[in-house]
Amino acid sequence: MNNYTTQDEQKPTQVVEPASENCGDEEDDTTGICTDTSSEKEPQPTADEQEPVELANPASTNCIERGGTLTIETLGDGGQYGVCSFEDGMACEEWAMFRGECSAGGIKTTGYVTPASRFCAITGGEYAITDNSNTEEEQGTCTYENGKTCDVWKLFNGECHPNS
Repeated sequence: MNNYTTQDEQKPTQVVEPASENCGDEEDDTTGICTDTSSEKEPQPTADEQEPVELANPASTNCIERGGTLTIETLGDGGQYGVCSFEDGMACEEWAMFRGECSAGGIKTTGYVTPASRFCAITGGEYAITDNSNTEEEQGTCTYENGKTCDVWKLFNGECHPNS
């Protein structure tokens, strides 16, 4: 069934169909036309009501275009980040690779004992152990090319930012 509008009114008009045996009580005896006054059809969303089209994350797209596999990982503070992984344990944080802070094709990520030390490395930082080497409680610093140094766990927990 269609909704029709006139140019003058721009409002839906009553929909009519030729009479049939299935008209029931809705058949007009004078015209022989069935009228449908029900509102069974749900209205379609207007352009303003439709969900917006999401654009691809350029860092994620860059990862895939360079032959990487994208995975989402979680920081100590619950935030998430994308890791672009390549063969032989090579990886970069997706935005660090997009900005050129981690070389395309990744860096070697094996050998890092803690998720914080690995996060430092894949975001383009240089990791240095300061205490408790090769343990789950390993401590260290992460230094970036801009000179910013963060405690690696503060970096991983979102308490220190390399660009601030």
